[in-house]
Parts: sequence; structure tokens; C-alpha cells
Amino acid sequence: MLLATLVNVQSSLSCMSITPDATQMAAGFADRTVRVWRFDRLELSDEVELRGHGAPPCALSWAPEQRHLLSGGADGTIRLWDVKNGQGLCCYRAHASPVWDVNFGPAGHYFVSGGQDATCRLWSTDQVQPLRIFAGHYSDVTCASMHPNCAYAASGSCDKTARLWDTASGKCVRVFAGHDAAVSALAFCPSGRYLATGSEDGKVRIWDVASGDEVALLAAHEGPVHSIDYSVEGAVVATGGADSKVVIFDVASAFVASTSRAEPACGRIEPSRTFHTKNTPVAHVRWTHQNLLLAGGAFEVRP
Repeated sequence: MLLATLVNVQSSLSCMSITPDATQMAAGFADRTVRVWRFDRLELSDEVELRGHGAPPCALSWAPEQRHLLSGGADGTIRLWDVKNGQGLCCYRAHASPVWDVNFGPAGHYFVSGGQDATCRLWSTDQVQPLRIFAGHYSDVTCASMHPNCAYAASGSCDKTARLWDTASGKCVRVFAGHDAAVSALAFCPSGRYLATGSEDGKVRIWDVASGDEVALLAAHEGPVHSIDYSVEGAVVATGGADSKVVIFDVASAFVASTSRAEPACGRIEPSRTFHTKNTPVAHVRWTHQNLLLAGGAFEVRP
């Protein structure tokens, strides 16, 4: 595992995202900027600064081709950037309040967003208005992601639930309830069979998308879960949290063992490895295409 630590940011880091090939990292800051670095060129002159938001950015998402970047801001806008040229390409205005999360779909043409207005929205990069508005949550939508087949989208909310939406009809087809606090992160496994949701209660729950049943509980953190990601083959889950830890779970082995013992569908999975950072709450975890785990966060100076 490699850890990227941002120093001297004076608690101003608001979000970050790393490309799947581990060549670039984008981060949003309280001064309303988005900055992009290349891992193979760490000189200050290689930093790209993107300006346009009227409030701090809250979420970032790389397009699959890794040239374009989405940012969702507390100003209620979503912006599409050409990172190579350092230019803003489009501004999407539909959320009436802060956008807490934004995520490209697997194909890159579509993306989803979630905001303080309690809605999740489906967008196309070539249209400034959303294609679908998914309404049903009772509080802020804090995280959103598209299913690998693009036929569904998932959203997590401060109402302690996650929901699965049919992108064609806009209807809610599953409600995943079980967390004791706001859902703060989620991720589909590569096959799309399972959905992992993390919460401010420090737990990660894995759900069977087809049935809606909870199949595993991961007691991951002693504080909010900020980020979840599956390895390339879907066998391992990595989580990062406010407790300055990166935790890894071998979910595939646990599922096989549970099946062989004929245990109940929902079981507790213990961590395989835990990495403790030095006063660095983990804002983002990312498995690369080579199954290298990257994690990032801002170093906090504590007395």
C-alpha cells in the first residue's frame, strides 16, 4: 500500500480522488480550487490548478480515460474539467444546495450526483439538465455510484439508508436499511452482485443487490467511514476512515468459509490487515488496475 499525505494544507482539504492507473491525484480545498498532481512528476511546476467553483468542492471523480474530471461543489454546481488543458468545459446547475458526491459511470458518458436537497441525479456529459431525478431519501444524499452495467444507480443518505434506483424508469427498486448513522460511502463490487455501504457508525455492510439482503458486516473503523473500494477481481475490500486507518477485508475467502460451514447469510468479517497512518484521516482509497492500494488524506497537526 502507498499513502499520499498532503501537508501544510491547514485542515483545508475537502475531497480527493486518485486515477485507477495511479498516475494522477486531484484534491479540492477550502479556497475553492481543485489541484491536480502527477505521481511521476512531483515538481511544483507540474501542479494544475482549476478554478471556477464559488464554494469549496466536496467531491471529485475521474472519467475512465483520465483526462476529464468532475467536481461537485458546495455552491450547488457540478463542473467538468479538461485536466490536460486546465480548462472548464461545462457547468451543470440543478441541485439547489451543496453537491456532496459525484461519480462517473463505467462508460464515462453518464454520471450521478447526490446533494443536500435529498436527491440523487443521473446526468449525461453532453446535457446541462439531469436525465433522471431519483427522489425518495428523507435527508441529504451523501454518496452515489453507478452499477457496473449502468442499469442501476445507488445512493446513500443521512437518513441511514441506501437505495437502488432503476436508471431507465427512475424508480427505487431496493432500500438497504441497517446502519445506525448516516451512510457516508458506498461501492459496487466489479461484478455488480454486491453493494458495500459505509456509515458514520464506523461499520461497513455488504448487501446482495438482487435480494436486498445484508450478507456481511465489517466492523471497520472507530469513526465515520470516508471511502470504500473493491479490488479489481472483487475479492478484497479496502476502507478508509476518520480514525486515520486503512482497513482491508478478504471478503471472498470469508464468503467461501461461511458457505462451507452453512452459516447464516449475514456474518461478521474481521479485518485481514489494518494500516495506521500518522494523524492522517483517510479521505480516499483506490485499488489500481494492478491491485496496488493507494490511500490519501491530510496530515493533522495535533498537540
